[in-house]
Amino acid sequence: MLELYSNTLLLMTVVGILSLILGLFLTYTCLSFSKATRVFLVPLLIAPLCLPLEFYVLTYFEAFDMLKSDLRGFWPLSLLMSLNFAPYIFLSLIIPLSKESASITDWMKIHHISLSQKFMYSLRKNGPWVITGLIFVLAEVLGSVGGPALMGWETFSVKLYTEWSSYYTNSTYFVTVVHLLGLGFCLYLLEKVLSLCFDSKAVGDEREAFHKGSFFARVILVSWVGVSVVIPFLVLIWNVPLKPEIWLKGVSSFFQTLVLALSVAFIVLLFVSVIKSLVLKSIMSSLYFIPSLVLGFLGFYLFSDVMNWKLLVFVVCSLFLALKFFRLAERFWERSKNEFWSPGLRSFCSLEEIQFSKKLIKIYIPFYSKVMGVLFFLIFLEVGKELPITLILHPTGFEPLSLSIFNSLLESQREQAVVPALFLFLFALLGCFLFKTPMRKGESS
Repeated sequence: MLELYSNTLLLMTVVGILSLILGLFLTYTCLSFSKATRVFLVPLLIAPLCLPLEFYVLTYFEAFDMLKSDLRGFWPLSLLMSLNFAPYIFLSLIIPLSKESASITDWMKIHHISLSQKFMYSLRKNGPWVITGLIFVLAEVLGSVGGPALMGWETFSVKLYTEWSSYYTNSTYFVTVVHLLGLGFCLYLLEKVLSLCFDSKAVGDEREAFHKGSFFARVILVSWVGVSVVIPFLVLIWNVPLKPEIWLKGVSSFFQTLVLALSVAFIVLLFVSVIKSLVLKSIMSSLYFIPSLVLGFLGFYLFSDVMNWKLLVFVVCSLFLALKFFRLAERFWERSKNEFWSPGLRSFCSLEEIQFSKKLIKIYIPFYSKVMGVLFFLIFLEVGKELPITLILHPTGFEPLSLSIFNSLLESQREQAVVPALFLFLFALLGCFLFKTPMRKGESS
């Protein structure tokens, strides 16, 4: 157990630090570009979040042919995870920083001040948003199964998956689950403690201080886009198989993911609309900190009697995915309502002399169709990259995109993993360009 603790905590620490440094760098360098450039740059920087870690493992194997055991291990895994998870920091910071007049003062331009001082200054000024992104990164690392398993680094999640696939006894499962839950609870406490250390109000002072950024910094940022988006895409295109049966399997996985996402979205919207209690919402949101594999095993043992019924297994899988993504859906829903329903619009909707049909056509349908469309897209991407829950609870013969990629890599059939990875990549990239590009306060609309 001591080795598992050291492996898990070391991986979380290194990936957390690397993601923090890279995320802050990407944010501030991105904001030094013009608005027109950021229209294309921001979606490309967000794109890695929409892809499973197994996607980068696949392109890593294909690009460098590193299938030998001595070329796997901790550092390649840490770099791939940082590449995949650093955009959490970027996404947490880019929106609040873009809407404020400034978060870096002219003090940040002084050359004789060390980089470490500037880094700590940024943490103090933007602490709440940095914490949000960092907790997402650590939670993803704790719950990751496919990447560490394929790269040969045993964590608690990998250990639990190994015990399950090797038909160990229930008592062995229980011990590993308890340790994983303990780490998840520590992560929850860490978020609460760190949140108390920062002022959650203003981001900076009133002076405009986004400097233009050095040429070297911009080169690194563009190189990052190349490594995280362009090169993986070219590698996939180069290795696309021509066999029709592989393409049919990939298309089948895509539509299976689509059906699962529709089911999850329906359950999530039902939860969001029905649950009004703040206490219950808080409890549901805290389920995010429970590693996905633990939720999968919970569903497996609670509904083990119905595992032979494909339809019921599908519903159970959708239910536990909805529990996992409730935090994402609830926060997105509330934020969308707060941004859309201004006091004037609320007063207009309350006027009795305005016909309900006009309100429905001009207000309700545009708002709910847009929000539900974006929410479904986000859930599709999460379902497409979510592995642990679908790994445990998927019906027989049902293989969503992430599961198809993982199984193909596990069986050393990389050719069959290329098509589902390509589908997920293109769909994710399309979705990222649908996001509204953040702007700094004072820029023209």
